[in-house]
Amino acid sequence: MPSVNLQSDIILAGDGTEYHFRFLEWDTDFFGISSYFLDTDNYMFKCSEGLRSKIELELKKSFVTAKIGMAYGKEVIHFLQSAGFAYIITEFVLRLNFSGHREVINRGDIIIDKLTENISLPYEELGSAFTYTRFHSDTRISRQTADLLWIEYIRNYKPSPQRHIFVARSGREIAGAILVNEDDSEKQATLCFVAVIDRFKGRGVGAMMVNYIANCFRGYSIRTETQSRNLGALNFYIKNGFSIVEDSKVIMHRWDT
Repeated sequence: MPSVNLQSDIILAGDGTEYHFRFLEWDTDFFGISSYFLDTDNYMFKCSEGLRSKIELELKKSFVTAKIGMAYGKEVIHFLQSAGFAYIITEFVLRLNFSGHREVINRGDIIIDKLTENISLPYEELGSAFTYTRFHSDTRISRQTADLLWIEYIRNYKPSPQRHIFVARSGREIAGAILVNEDDSEKQATLCFVAVIDRFKGRGVGAMMVNYIANCFRGYSIRTETQSRNLGALNFYIKNGFSIVEDSKVIMHRWDT
């Protein structure tokens, strides 16, 4: 997830519940409008008619994302719609089943590397290859803007002990990339970006990168997220061992411009 700034969070309380809107610094800079994420994982969300007007008042000229998991019923979705949120897409949270994961032998012409610096990558090609996201599904966001968002996200992703960049190389060319966010305390690794450049598709590059990640993070719970209409990605992940569906989430956006 993009960086947050806790000092700029918005917390609305009342009727025995609390709505925590986390400020998204990166999204705010990109869209030029205050952006937030409604946290329904760490704070149990309850529908509150008394807080509906506070949402409209406190979130003026803002962009808000909500991800509603299976733990919540349809009444929460209906309530958020009444508060100005619109359905965008459904997202699946998949977990790697190591017992069902197939080992992939790397081809001699493809080398997988872990980078210590984010420099000189083909950002435009990588970002444009990532086409089925919640941003691409939002009619308020153009295809060009959604592509640019991922191009800039990759360009500004900084490797650290918890953030990793893995690339596939064919000779001197970058064929694909995976970004991994690691939570060592929870022994969890999340694939937050997986892309193969168009001219290298069909050569098993994606499978080799996922296999490399699986070997790097043995003993971890390895997860990824993908959208319901991205059948190609769903088939790819299932084929490569991501056969456990941990959750499905309804993605909603609220724009107040």
